[in-house]
Amino acid sequence: MEIVQPRCGPAGIPYTESSALAVLSLAKRAAVTEFNTGIPSVRRLQKVIREREILEVKLNTGDVFVGQLRWQDPDCLCLADAEGQESLLWRSAIAFVKVRPPA
Repeated sequence: MEIVQPRCGPAGIPYTESSALAVLSLAKRAAVTEFNTGIPSVRRLQKVIREREILEVKLNTGDVFVGQLRWQDPDCLCLADAEGQESLLWRSAIAFVKVRPPA
């Protein structure tokens, strides 16, 4: 009688077809995350980046960040203050964003 050893993944966890399909499914969903540049809020923030406007971003905690928006993605905004210090602000933590009028 031959003893068959289960195949294991990198963490030593037994590899099964169903676990492989679950991981593949998660990977596909993560790769499909799209940034919808067709919605008005995304387009407006892209204009803020192009025109180097100053933003005021208030978080749900009450903290306020002021600076230039460097980039945005589906999860975060990157805001640089007057000294160039960048902060990553998670969209889920943002209460509101206000474009400051030109000085």
